[in-house]
Amino acid sequence: DKLRERLLAAERALAMLYVQRDRPDAASSHWRKVLELSPADEQASSHLERYYRASGQPEQLIRFFKDLLEGAQGNRRKIELLVKLARLYDTLGMVEEASDQLREALRLEPADHQVRVALVELLQSHGRFETLERALSAVLIKVRDRDARHAILLELGRLQAGHFQQPRQAARTYFEALDLRPSDEETLEGAQTAL
Repeated sequence: DKLRERLLAAERALAMLYVQRDRPDAASSHWRKVLELSPADEQASSHLERYYRASGQPEQLIRFFKDLLEGAQGNRRKIELLVKLARLYDTLGMVEEASDQLREALRLEPADHQVRVALVELLQSHGRFETLERALSAVLIKVRDRDARHAILLELGRLQAGHFQQPRQAARTYFEALDLRPSDEETLEGAQTAL
Protein backbone atom coordinates (compact mmCIF):
# COMPACT_ATOMS: atom_id res chain seq x y z
CA ASP A 1 0.00 0.00 0.00
CA LYS A 2 2.87 2.39 0.76
CA LEU A 3 4.49 1.47 -2.53
CA ARG A 4 1.22 2.19 -4.34
CA GLU A 5 0.95 5.59 -2.63
CA ARG A 6 4.53 6.47 -3.60
CA LEU A 7 3.92 5.39 -7.18
CA LEU A 8 0.73 7.45 -7.27
CA ALA A 9 2.57 10.52 -5.94
CA ALA A 10 5.35 10.05 -8.52
CA GLU A 11 2.91 9.71 -11.42
CA ARG A 12 0.99 12.77 -10.26
CA ALA A 13 4.22 14.78 -9.97
CA LEU A 14 5.31 13.75 -13.47
CA ALA A 15 1.90 14.60 -14.89
CA MET A 16 1.99 18.06 -13.28
CA LEU A 17 5.55 18.61 -14.54
CA TYR A 18 4.46 17.88 -18.11
CA VAL A 19 1.41 20.10 -17.69
CA GLN A 20 3.67 22.96 -16.61
CA ARG A 21 5.95 22.32 -19.59
CA ASP A 22 2.94 22.36 -21.92
CA ARG A 23 3.38 18.77 -23.06
CA PRO A 24 -0.20 17.47 -22.94
CA ASP A 25 0.52 14.10 -24.60
CA ALA A 26 3.14 13.18 -22.02
CA ALA A 27 1.01 14.53 -19.18
CA SER A 28 -2.00 12.50 -20.32
CA SER A 29 0.04 9.30 -20.19
CA HIS A 30 0.83 9.95 -16.52
CA TRP A 31 -2.74 11.04 -15.71
CA ARG A 32 -3.94 7.68 -17.11
CA LYS A 33 -1.53 5.91 -14.76
CA VAL A 34 -2.85 7.99 -11.85
CA LEU A 35 -6.38 6.85 -12.72
CA GLU A 36 -5.25 3.22 -12.93
CA LEU A 37 -3.91 3.54 -9.39
CA SER A 38 -6.76 5.67 -8.09
CA PRO A 39 -9.89 5.38 -10.30
CA ALA A 40 -11.81 8.09 -8.41
CA ASP A 41 -9.06 10.73 -8.74
CA GLU A 42 -10.89 13.93 -9.75
CA GLN A 43 -7.77 15.84 -10.76
CA ALA A 44 -6.66 13.14 -13.20
CA SER A 45 -10.19 12.78 -14.58
CA SER A 46 -10.47 16.50 -15.13
CA HIS A 47 -7.11 16.78 -16.90
CA LEU A 48 -7.82 13.77 -19.12
CA GLU A 49 -11.28 15.03 -20.03
CA ARG A 50 -9.82 18.38 -21.13
CA TYR A 51 -7.05 16.59 -23.04
CA TYR A 52 -9.46 14.33 -24.94
CA ARG A 53 -11.79 17.23 -25.71
CA ALA A 54 -8.89 19.28 -27.07
CA SER A 55 -7.54 16.36 -29.10
CA GLY A 56 -10.53 16.48 -31.47
CA GLN A 57 -11.03 12.72 -31.20
CA PRO A 58 -14.47 12.22 -29.66
CA GLU A 59 -14.18 8.43 -29.76
CA GLN A 60 -11.35 8.67 -27.21
CA LEU A 61 -13.50 10.85 -24.98
CA ILE A 62 -16.42 8.42 -25.29
CA ARG A 63 -14.15 5.49 -24.34
CA PHE A 64 -12.76 7.55 -21.44
CA PHE A 65 -16.24 8.32 -20.07
CA LYS A 66 -17.27 4.67 -20.44
CA ASP A 67 -14.15 3.55 -18.57
CA LEU A 68 -14.87 6.04 -15.79
CA LEU A 69 -18.47 4.85 -15.69
CA GLU A 70 -17.39 1.23 -15.20
CA GLY A 71 -15.35 2.18 -12.15
CA ALA A 72 -17.70 4.84 -10.78
CA GLN A 73 -18.81 4.49 -7.18
CA GLY A 74 -22.32 5.65 -6.31
CA ASN A 75 -25.26 6.70 -8.41
CA ARG A 76 -24.49 10.44 -8.24
CA ARG A 77 -21.12 9.95 -9.98
CA LYS A 78 -22.62 7.56 -12.52
CA ILE A 79 -25.37 10.05 -13.34
CA GLU A 80 -22.83 12.86 -13.76
CA LEU A 81 -20.85 10.73 -16.23
CA LEU A 82 -23.96 9.59 -18.10
CA VAL A 83 -25.04 13.21 -18.56
CA LYS A 84 -21.58 14.16 -19.88
CA LEU A 85 -21.68 11.22 -22.26
CA ALA A 86 -25.19 12.20 -23.41
CA ARG A 87 -24.06 15.77 -24.14
CA LEU A 88 -21.11 14.47 -26.13
CA TYR A 89 -23.31 12.11 -28.15
CA ASP A 90 -25.74 14.96 -28.79
CA THR A 91 -22.99 17.23 -30.14
CA LEU A 92 -22.00 14.37 -32.48
CA GLY A 93 -25.60 14.06 -33.70
CA MET A 94 -26.02 10.66 -32.05
CA VAL A 95 -29.47 11.32 -30.59
CA GLU A 96 -30.41 7.72 -29.77
CA GLU A 97 -27.15 7.18 -27.88
CA ALA A 98 -27.61 10.47 -26.03
CA SER A 99 -31.17 9.51 -25.13
CA ASP A 100 -30.03 6.08 -23.92
CA GLN A 101 -27.52 7.69 -21.52
CA LEU A 102 -30.13 10.03 -20.05
CA ARG A 103 -32.67 7.23 -19.69
CA GLU A 104 -30.06 5.14 -17.87
CA ALA A 105 -29.42 8.10 -15.55
CA LEU A 106 -33.17 8.31 -14.87
CA ARG A 107 -33.25 4.59 -14.20
CA LEU A 108 -30.67 5.19 -11.47
CA GLU A 109 -32.52 8.21 -10.06
CA PRO A 110 -36.02 8.56 -11.52
CA ALA A 111 -36.81 11.80 -9.68
CA ASP A 112 -33.73 13.69 -10.96
CA HIS A 113 -35.20 16.93 -12.32
CA GLN A 114 -32.12 18.09 -14.27
CA VAL A 115 -31.72 14.79 -16.09
CA ARG A 116 -35.42 14.72 -16.94
CA VAL A 117 -35.27 18.28 -18.31
CA ALA A 118 -32.18 17.36 -20.36
CA LEU A 119 -34.01 14.34 -21.82
CA VAL A 120 -37.11 16.41 -22.66
CA GLU A 121 -35.03 19.13 -24.32
CA LEU A 122 -32.94 16.62 -26.27
CA LEU A 123 -35.86 14.64 -27.64
CA GLN A 124 -38.05 17.67 -28.34
CA SER A 125 -35.27 19.48 -30.19
CA HIS A 126 -34.83 16.46 -32.46
CA GLY A 127 -38.54 15.80 -32.94
CA ARG A 128 -38.49 12.46 -31.09
CA PHE A 129 -41.89 12.91 -29.46
CA GLU A 130 -42.91 9.25 -29.39
CA THR A 131 -39.62 8.32 -27.71
CA LEU A 132 -40.14 11.15 -25.24
CA GLU A 133 -43.63 9.98 -24.36
CA ARG A 134 -42.42 6.40 -23.80
CA ALA A 135 -39.47 7.58 -21.70
CA LEU A 136 -41.60 9.86 -19.51
CA SER A 137 -44.23 7.16 -19.04
CA ALA A 138 -41.54 4.67 -18.01
CA VAL A 139 -40.08 7.13 -15.50
CA LEU A 140 -43.52 8.02 -14.14
CA ILE A 141 -44.06 4.41 -13.06
CA LYS A 142 -40.90 4.50 -10.93
CA VAL A 143 -41.22 7.95 -9.35
CA ARG A 144 -42.81 8.23 -5.90
CA ASP A 145 -42.02 11.86 -5.14
CA ARG A 146 -45.23 13.91 -5.56
CA ASP A 147 -43.53 16.97 -7.06
CA ALA A 148 -41.54 14.88 -9.54
CA ARG A 149 -44.67 12.91 -10.52
CA HIS A 150 -46.55 16.17 -11.01
CA ALA A 151 -43.79 17.60 -13.22
CA ILE A 152 -43.73 14.45 -15.37
CA LEU A 153 -47.52 14.40 -15.72
CA LEU A 154 -47.49 18.07 -16.69
CA GLU A 155 -44.88 17.39 -19.38
CA LEU A 156 -46.87 14.40 -20.66
CA GLY A 157 -50.05 16.49 -20.74
CA ARG A 158 -48.33 19.20 -22.78
CA LEU A 159 -47.02 16.59 -25.19
CA GLN A 160 -50.40 14.90 -25.57
CA ALA A 161 -52.29 18.17 -26.03
CA GLY A 162 -49.71 19.79 -28.28
CA HIS A 163 -47.75 17.46 -30.49
CA PHE A 164 -50.05 14.44 -30.42
CA GLN A 165 -53.30 16.42 -30.58
CA GLN A 166 -54.93 14.03 -28.07
CA PRO A 167 -57.11 16.33 -25.93
CA ARG A 168 -58.93 13.52 -24.07
CA GLN A 169 -55.71 11.78 -23.08
CA ALA A 170 -54.18 15.14 -22.17
CA ALA A 171 -57.20 15.96 -19.99
CA ARG A 172 -56.86 12.63 -18.15
CA THR A 173 -53.17 13.29 -17.61
CA TYR A 174 -53.80 16.82 -16.36
CA PHE A 175 -56.50 15.56 -13.96
CA GLU A 176 -54.08 12.99 -12.60
CA ALA A 177 -51.60 15.84 -12.06
CA LEU A 178 -54.34 17.87 -10.34
CA ASP A 179 -54.80 15.03 -7.84
CA LEU A 180 -51.22 15.69 -6.77
CA ARG A 181 -51.37 19.51 -6.78
CA PRO A 182 -55.01 20.68 -6.93
CA SER A 183 -54.30 24.40 -6.95
CA ASP A 184 -51.48 24.46 -9.52
CA GLU A 185 -52.42 27.13 -12.06
CA GLU A 186 -50.44 25.69 -14.96
CA THR A 187 -52.09 22.29 -14.51
CA LEU A 188 -55.56 23.87 -14.25
CA GLU A 189 -54.94 25.87 -17.44
CA GLY A 190 -53.73 22.75 -19.23
CA ALA A 191 -56.81 20.78 -18.18
CA GLN A 192 -59.12 23.60 -19.26
CA THR A 193 -57.41 23.93 -22.64
CA ALA A 194 -57.55 20.17 -23.21
CA LEU A 195 -61.28 20.13 -22.48
